[in-house]
Amino acid sequence: RHLARATAASARRLASAASAAPGPGDSVREIRLARRPVPGEAVAAEHFTLVGGGGGGDDAAAAALPPGHVRCRTLLLSVDPFLRCRFNEDTGVDYTAPYEVGGLISSAGIGVVEEAVGEGTADGGGGGGGDSATPRLRVGDVVMDPFDSWPW
Repeated sequence: RHLARATAASARRLASAASAAPGPGDSVREIRLARRPVPGEAVAAEHFTLVGGGGGGDDAAAAALPPGHVRCRTLLLSVDPFLRCRFNEDTGVDYTAPYEVGGLISSAGIGVVEEAVGEGTADGGGGGGGDSATPRLRVGDVVMDPFDSWPW
């Protein structure tokens, strides 16, 4: 019962965030790995850099989307212990690669489509290269990536 209440509350917050219109000046922001923590050091804010969002030359919002792509606003990100090994130069495992210094941090995530262009999207174009199984995404659709490719 407690889990059902928590899930319902999370669903309400997600629906509220998804319906919120972007404000003036909203832009693309990316979180990148600035430097690796040394062994034994906790991952902290100084290990990251925020790129974009300031309206300056680092603002990624002006980049045109190629056909078949969407731009999403992130609503939720997964931050879990699995990610810690990816901050090391060697992850110590064979099922995932380390984050690159200067590169995007990624994990599982949920977002809402804010822009959809061309093939495989609802604003025109085909069905994603003729594949009828390709979803046609529309602005406002809530989407998720369950593993490791949602950029921070």
